[in-house]
Order: sequence, then C-alpha cells, then structure tokens
Amino acid sequence: MQGRTFRGAVVILVATMAIGCVRPPRPTGYLDNYSRLERQRAPAMGVYAEPMAAAKRPRPDHVLQLLPSRWDAPRLPQPSREKELLELLDKRLTIYVQRFAPSSVIVTRSRDVEDLLLLGANVTQLRLSITHTAKGFGPLRMLLAGFYLGATELQVEGQMVDCRTQRVLVRFARRGLSNGVVFGLPTPQSLSPKFCWRLSIDETAKMLAYYVVSQLRPPPPQWWKKPIPQSANDKRP
Repeated sequence: MQGRTFRGAVVILVATMAIGCVRPPRPTGYLDNYSRLERQRAPAMGVYAEPMAAAKRPRPDHVLQLLPSRWDAPRLPQPSREKELLELLDKRLTIYVQRFAPSSVIVTRSRDVEDLLLLGANVTQLRLSITHTAKGFGPLRMLLAGFYLGATELQVEGQMVDCRTQRVLVRFARRGLSNGVVFGLPTPQSLSPKFCWRLSIDETAKMLAYYVVSQLRPPPPQWWKKPIPQSANDKRP
C-alpha cells in the first residue's frame, strides 16, 4: 500500500513539473488565431508560430527593422516597471538578433528606411508586444523552484511584416515562465516578480531571435552594388 502511495506521489510530481515547464501561448487577442500556431523545432522549440502565405514565395531579406516593443498586457501598478521591461526586451533582442543574423542582413532600429526601399531592398519589420504577465507566488516559487509552481509568466507575441507591401510574413508567440533560479539554485531575489520577469525576458529574447533569424533568407553578397532597374517610363529610346 505504501509503495503504491509513493509511486502515485512520484507520478503527480512529475506531471506537475511537466505542466509547469511546458505551456502554450495564452490567447490575449493580439493575434487573430492561436489555434494555428505550431510549436517550432529546436533550438526555438519554445516558440509557437504560423508562417503566412506571403512568406512562402521566394523573398530575400536585405534589412531587418526592429520596431519598439509595445505593452498590450493589463497595466501594472507601476508604469515605470512596464517601461523598464520593454526597454530590456528591446535591448536583449537587438543583441541576440545581431549575434545570430548573417552579415549580409542589415539590422536596424531606425524608423526611416525609405532610402533602402528606393534602392530595391526588401525590408522586414519585426513588431513585438508584451501581451500577458502574471507575478505568481514568491514563497511557493522559491520553495518548489524545480517544479515551476508559483512561477511568473510573461508572454511576448509578434509579427514579421513586409515593409513594402505590409503583408504579414509570419506571426508567433512565446509564453515564458521563470522561477528565479540562478545557476540551478533559488535565491532571495526569486521572491521578486520583477527579477523573474527580467530572467524570462532574456530567455524569451534569445528564443525569438533564433526564430526570427531562421525566417530570413540572406541576399547575395554586396546586393547594394547592383544597378537599380529602371521603370518603363524612365527608359530612353
């Protein structure tokens, strides 16, 4: 009898750990349809995404424009914390995208890309938004860190958009959990949702950067040296 009770307890603990570690995106209304988002393969297996029809046609990407992230989640009691989390997301994402992107792809945060469009470059805009947060329960998070009970939640959703046509190439979401563990151990900071959200943002930014770069098709080297094709009106007899 005791053996059965012990085995039952182990099964419950393992199931609890699995449920805590793996969670699909939480519908927030930012994206149109969450049921068609599919879990990606490694190394971005924590990202759920759906390629759109516009992304299936050959389309080399020359420029990746990173737009400022937005806050579309319920408001936090401290607006300064929202700003801090958004700035951290943009900072970490920029670092990881520049680290993973091919050298032939220009990564920019500039709002003005008209000159690049006139040169014939394909500009892809990356639009991100924090759409859901939950602070969890600090004491439970610290005591049972290995089971992700009481973990914080932070969901980031986004789209890659063709800047010229405004067609959506792909849409994606990632729901990140954090138990505040550093180097395998919980710390007193694990009680703080702010600390856990920061850890979650760093991991989420890395996963999203992996996925975004995997959707880019690098152009030929020195594409900007090719002559700009003339329109029919510009041709001279």
